[in-house]
Amino acid sequence: MLRLVLVGFTLAGLGYAQNTQSAQKFGSIASGGTVPHYAIGQGGLWSTEFQVFHLEEGIVPFTLNFFNSAGNPEEIELFDATDQPLGTTSVFAGIVQPGGVAILRTKPDGPLQTGYAVLEAPGFLRLAVTAIITNYVDGEPQYRTAVPSLGRFQAHLRMPFTNRKGFFTGMAWKIESDQTVTMIARDAQGTELCRDTREVVAETHEAFILAHRLPCVADRDGLLEVVSSSFGVVAIGLSFDLLLRMWTQIPYEVCCFDVQ
Repeated sequence: MLRLVLVGFTLAGLGYAQNTQSAQKFGSIASGGTVPHYAIGQGGLWSTEFQVFHLEEGIVPFTLNFFNSAGNPEEIELFDATDQPLGTTSVFAGIVQPGGVAILRTKPDGPLQTGYAVLEAPGFLRLAVTAIITNYVDGEPQYRTAVPSLGRFQAHLRMPFTNRKGFFTGMAWKIESDQTVTMIARDAQGTELCRDTREVVAETHEAFILAHRLPCVADRDGLLEVVSSSFGVVAIGLSFDLLLRMWTQIPYEVCCFDVQ
């Protein structure tokens, strides 16, 4: 299975140059080191907890780097699991003990800060990070949602969207390189409803409601396809109810290889 995923990762963008009638397509979700969205502050509304944990054994050092939506380093006030202050920084360096987890917390005070985080550690996939976003009302937590760390250099993504019966879908992404990104909305039968193509800039972050970019998805359910002109989109789906409670959807990366 690992070999299949790695082959798909390497060849994800090559299927368009091959005979599509002979291409075998499959989907996968690749873990990685990029958290595509965090939210902190806005006068007590949001906090994010970063959980860095082991995929192997041994003591592993790491750095967790924070960036704002423009791709610039973002200084964040951090606390440990017991709410002891760790300082305000855009790059936090720490270690994870064997079989352990390092927990970095933020508080909901202050102005709104949103962006993405990048985990760096020696070796291949030795650590992972999950961000837990919490929403507060009058100082009390109302709900939480998890944003996992995902793989870089993705080029073709698919996920369902829901915009009926009081629910609506959004997306947040981190862009790896200067490129063109096309979003295609399809109905349940696979018929294209509309598309949006725009130029995006390397190392930037965006969070948006899908119907604002693709008006055709209003009051519809269907499938969203995201295609980049190069390897370089890390995206997470964000779904909401009428109370603005949020949960995440992980898009699948569509990979293909020539079966001839």
